Amino acid sequence: MKYNTRLLALFVLFTLLYQGCFIASYEPPSLPYEGSGTWLVNAEQALSLLKEGAILLDARAEDDWKREHVQRAQWVTWQQFSRPDAPDNGKLLADDKLLTEKIQALGIKSSTPVLVVGDPIGGWGEDGRISWMLRTLGHTKAYWVDGGSDAMKAAGANMTTGTFSPSKGDFVVKRVATWDIQKEEIKSLLTQNAFLGGKISLIDTREQREFEGSTPYGESRGGHVPGAIQLHYKELLAANGQLLQKETLLDLLKTKGLEPDKPVIAYCTGGIRSGWFVTVLLDLGFKKVQNYAGSMWEWAAASEKEYPLVSTP
Repeated sequence: MKYNTRLLALFVLFTLLYQGCFIASYEPPSLPYEGSGTWLVNAEQALSLLKEGAILLDARAEDDWKREHVQRAQWVTWQQFSRPDAPDNGKLLADDKLLTEKIQALGIKSSTPVLVVGDPIGGWGEDGRISWMLRTLGHTKAYWVDGGSDAMKAAGANMTTGTFSPSKGDFVVKRVATWDIQKEEIKSLLTQNAFLGGKISLIDTREQREFEGSTPYGESRGGHVPGAIQLHYKELLAANGQLLQKETLLDLLKTKGLEPDKPVIAYCTGGIRSGWFVTVLLDLGFKKVQNYAGSMWEWAAASEKEYPLVSTP
């Protein structure tokens, strides 16, 4: 009897120790991002909007779209709406009539929501760039989908390899300058010491190597704008390609000096990564955030004296 009692005691002790070790090492899955829903939506919300007639754009690589895409998704690229010649590749087309024609051909109407999906792991934030572009051109209901096409598939979206031909839309471009900024304005702020003085946060959303001076994407010069703070846009993503939790994001941004009430300007190589970054901050409730679409392609091609760059050895 004593022997059995000792065995039982040992078993209970072992079980408690095992459970303790398991609890100590167990990491619960990350909770989904819950923002304001003003600039981006989750996969479930996207499916609901799609059922109500929203237009769906797919900004992934063409091969990925051809392999499989959400039903009714139309393949688009940010280049379709941007200037074709260097160093202005990142800037939106100047011709509003041409932009209107391109957007209407996608079936986009002023009153209908537009959803954009991308590839958060392998892409460059094209979904955010296109959403930013549509808002900047005057569409008030453009959103990108957190987690992209894969998240919509996991949420139960119907997938296909077919094409979708919408009827012509009625959206007409009416530019909104709120979320856009030009190089001359940044130059003026630079001369006022606005960035180094801390009045405005200037964020370089590129990789560290680019910030330090590497030019892997054809920039005329390397380095970063004086006073800029480096924060690679993908640091805002979890391993599954979805945004980190809201509070985690706010804490991360705070370590870089970013506060919701403080103006923020973001740039990258051609306004793609930074366009995505800007939409996230706006969804988080930041009050004034602007994307420099021309970014390093334009800035680095200008006069070195008037548009300086700093390289890190």
